[in-house]
Amino acid sequence: MSRKLGDEFEKELAQKLNLKTTANSGAIFDDADLRPTNGKPVLIEAKVKNTLGAPFTHAVRKEVIKLKLQAEERFIHWLYIIRCKEGDFAILDVDTLEHLTREYLKDGEKG
Repeated sequence: MSRKLGDEFEKELAQKLNLKTTANSGAIFDDADLRPTNGKPVLIEAKVKNTLGAPFTHAVRKEVIKLKLQAEERFIHWLYIIRCKEGDFAILDVDTLEHLTREYLKDGEKG
């Protein structure tokens, strides 16, 4: 059941964020769950956790660190997206945030 929920979450994110799912959720090539369709170098892991406070658990910290190390080995950015009882959240480092928002937050642009 949880695998099905995870697959559905990955498909939902892929459609919403213009991403593509990876082979066997990244297990084959150790390349996370989702990748941008434009080929930009970002590893994206998507998880469903059905517990309160899930983003702050030791298990999630271990998954985030693993993803961070995978991205560092490839010299690319990373995102960890979690769906839990409190909602959907993205965990990322400030370097990735800066990279993703550079154009959007540029001076002089109106949103």
